[in-house]
Amino acid sequence: MRYAVNNAIDAMGGEPPAEVVIELSRDMGLGLKRRGEIEKGIDKNQRERKKAREDLEKNSHPATSTNIFRWRLWQEQDTNCPYCERRISLGAAVDGNETNLEHIIPRTLTRVGRQQDHLMLSHRSCNDEKGNRTPWQAGGDDINKWKIITERAKALEKKRRFAKARFLTLQDWKAEKINSDIIDDFTNRQYHETSWISKLAAQWMRTVCSDVAVSRGAMTAHLRKIWGLNTVIPEIRYESGLPVFDTEKNLINEEEFKKYKPYWEGHNNNHSGVQRTDKMIEKRIDHRHHVIDALVIALTSRGLYQKMAHNYKTLSERAQTDQHIKLKLSINPPLKDIRTQALEMTREHHIVHKPERHIGGSLFKGTAYGVTWVENDKDPNADPKQQLTLRQNLETLADDKSKPDAVRKKLEKIASPDTRRLVLSVFDKRIAAGKTAKEALTNIQHPRYRNVIRQVKMLRDSANTAWKIEFNSRHSTPDKPHYKYLQYDGYAYLELTETPGEKPKPRLVTQPEALQKKDQPNPPNTRRFFKGDTMEDTKDGDHFIVKSFREQGLQIFLIPITEAREIADMDATMRQHKLSQKQQGRRVVGGTSIARLKLVD
Repeated sequence: MRYAVNNAIDAMGGEPPAEVVIELSRDMGLGLKRRGEIEKGIDKNQRERKKAREDLEKNSHPATSTNIFRWRLWQEQDTNCPYCERRISLGAAVDGNETNLEHIIPRTLTRVGRQQDHLMLSHRSCNDEKGNRTPWQAGGDDINKWKIITERAKALEKKRRFAKARFLTLQDWKAEKINSDIIDDFTNRQYHETSWISKLAAQWMRTVCSDVAVSRGAMTAHLRKIWGLNTVIPEIRYESGLPVFDTEKNLINEEEFKKYKPYWEGHNNNHSGVQRTDKMIEKRIDHRHHVIDALVIALTSRGLYQKMAHNYKTLSERAQTDQHIKLKLSINPPLKDIRTQALEMTREHHIVHKPERHIGGSLFKGTAYGVTWVENDKDPNADPKQQLTLRQNLETLADDKSKPDAVRKKLEKIASPDTRRLVLSVFDKRIAAGKTAKEALTNIQHPRYRNVIRQVKMLRDSANTAWKIEFNSRHSTPDKPHYKYLQYDGYAYLELTETPGEKPKPRLVTQPEALQKKDQPNPPNTRRFFKGDTMEDTKDGDHFIVKSFREQGLQIFLIPITEAREIADMDATMRQHKLSQKQQGRRVVGGTSIARLKLVD
């Protein structure tokens, strides 16, 4: 904040401002009781984390954030595994090879991330057996298994963990989505902290300027609407060929935008012929929405705030008898051409992203893989290659909605050629007989061993993308050690070596390697590209942010500098609305073409 304030003062010729407006976070309007409840929740979490840290260090385990999180889950479920009768020891609780952070309702069904209410600690073997299924799907038809699961749920209810208990025994998962309680819990915690930071910021600003006024987020949103500024960002995005969405992530085309534009600009009750809609424009996909908010906040004043308070009070009194009255304030903007100026400001605004070139994060992914040699079917003379393998329940490769062709592609990745041919043969015959893909994978008998094939080794990525470690198991001996492989958890950066007279050579650098080189200077003629770097594509002068790397083709994924969405959201949009990379403003640069990218400081 001090950095931003100093820049603003420099821009005004070194003189302090005559007036300052601070926008407070919205939960400053919460009552003391609600804020007290939030504070108690924060205090409880801090006490639990302290207790976890002490217990872990006492038992010679590192008190990392992941281990503390695992410890809290472990204690919450009374050290029991949710799916079997075996208890989990402390050592197993913090060992990713023995236990998993298990999504009770599979993440593929809910898209919920690391939310404590959705996670339990389970034995890795139990999690593998459950697979990509709900507890009911995995154990509902087994009396003994379901008894264990319901007992775990009852124990959670006694600890008032009602949401988690409900997920364990849920039979209709289709109704389960990210609910408002989860969102409110997270939001309340964030607002609680930022609101008091905002309050302190207002106090600190009085050392810079004696005239400091306070505004609220609700007022900013209302003024932005009635002054016609909600449509500024969409209009500029259309000019740049970028998509516009509503708050439900549905695409808004230009024709639809023109149709509802007057309504989105606040012309609803005062103008006849204005068409209404329930859709709301999603403004947070574009970083430039901060420019519009800053403009509105700068144009607020004490007098405007007092008018709003008086209007609020008057309509509140009337609303006691007429519940259909909506609280509103209609006032002309201080600038007659405010929308024109907002468009100009936004078009010319230079967005700056702070570079984050610190090497950090997980070194490896949590799953340990096996490895197998794979022959090249297309070229028998080619050397076999090592590929990672992972055991998976055969029946989990298909569900009720799976299409046969998609499942067949999965079955072609079974590591064992004999097992692969057998399973594919049975699968194809059953599909031809009219069975569903899920039914076609049920109870496939192995003719040689005369038992049901329950688990198969599935081929994954090349073993070159993983770190080889010696793994103690019942199969290992001193002269024949057993090895497992851990995949790198992404890459720290891409390194490009440019030697005169030679083609540029790009190379992805893993986290472990980057840590070893952390204090070493860059090699000669070498440039490094980090995630979050701002790049100029010298081909056309456009600016982008580096979002991710891909090993295949040594590619860098770039998104427009204005875009606030993540790659996963953009991928989902591409699938849902059939939008190309170009239509979303994304760009992929790979191989020697990376040399045309220029770092913007």
